[in-house]
Amino acid sequence: MIFHTMTQRVVLGLLGTVMYLGGLGLPASAMQAKKHNLELAYEHSKYTYKEPHMAYPIKDYGHKNGVSIIYTMRSVLSSGYNEEDPSFASLEGRYMGRDVTYKGWMSYSDGTVEPASAGGLKDYYFEAALKLGRVYQLSQSFGLWPYLGIGWRQLRNHLEDMGEGGYQRTSTYIYLPIGTDLKYTLNDRVTLSVNGQFDILLHGNQYSRMTDLEMFMDDASNRQSQGYGIRASAKASVDLGKIGVFMEPFWRYWHIQNSSVETFYYDRDPSNPGLDLWEPFNTTHEYGIRAGIMF
Repeated sequence: MIFHTMTQRVVLGLLGTVMYLGGLGLPASAMQAKKHNLELAYEHSKYTYKEPHMAYPIKDYGHKNGVSIIYTMRSVLSSGYNEEDPSFASLEGRYMGRDVTYKGWMSYSDGTVEPASAGGLKDYYFEAALKLGRVYQLSQSFGLWPYLGIGWRQLRNHLEDMGEGGYQRTSTYIYLPIGTDLKYTLNDRVTLSVNGQFDILLHGNQYSRMTDLEMFMDDASNRQSQGYGIRASAKASVDLGKIGVFMEPFWRYWHIQNSSVETFYYDRDPSNPGLDLWEPFNTTHEYGIRAGIMF
């Protein structure tokens, strides 16, 4: 992955801080557990969306920049932090966006299909998730943090910006995240952790604003019921006392099956030829890095 110069400086600076502090004999108070924890992060990624099994495959690709926030509460069942209450809850939100490039095909009313590509297309998504879990302290250094939750994701892809043949697409997922963090306390300040998460698609909807095309008078809405996502990341964090810093490379993947099929008619007239529309099988790969501060 090729990062922008500013991103490289942030990543290298945080990595240097982690490596430096990891070797210091620091006071034992910095890694004490807190009732409330807040993370604010900048994210940069490389993003690729594909519909690979179509007769004419397409893809959207590019880099994305964004921000994320994660709030975690420890000992949810207690008024304060309590080591005998290992429950926790987390609420997270994310925005990622930047222009992408479309590479695919253009279909014309006479049946002709020709290659098509366009750059500078607005593409962004929002995410929110609520997770509930329990901490299992396996040893003085290792902790396992399994969780279960509910998540929402909405992607907006402005293909209408490409001109003729383009239309706006909005993909919305409701999913069930199941995962765990494995945390290792390196010393009194530095914590290393890995995360794995499996997302089960509960409900999906693909909205296509077909009214962007002159031949259509109705927009399309297709249900998506089969699919899943996978996420993995590795994180290094340094507690500096009142605040901390962290760095987290990540990988996110979505695998969504064919949607329901809906029939639409030209000019809303059933006597005209009908057209069956559906959202085809698609995959999304995204990998990048989060870097930020924690309170």
